[in-house]
Amino acid sequence: MDADQLLKWISEHTPVPNFGFWGFSVSSEGNIGGYVLDGYHHGELAANMALKILAGEKPENIFPVTDDLGKYMFSQQGLAKWNISLPKEIEKNTLWVK
Repeated sequence: MDADQLLKWISEHTPVPNFGFWGFSVSSEGNIGGYVLDGYHHGELAANMALKILAGEKPENIFPVTDDLGKYMFSQQGLAKWNISLPKEIEKNTLWVK
């Protein structure tokens, strides 16, 4: 199934607000928003770990790396649908989408 169609169906049928952590999922017809991860940065972290393995380092010796570089992204229409307002500190750091 197409991801956009699935997100739209969920948005239309969910009894609660739906949040997400991938930017592509945030829209007026998808997830209402959240703290989204940067897919490019996520890929860089994975590539660096792969390069270490290819260079001969054992995977069990690689310290786990977590991707915590992200940003707030919200749909104004999505928030309005659920009558949700963001705290001012989050609102001023939010990337707004249609």
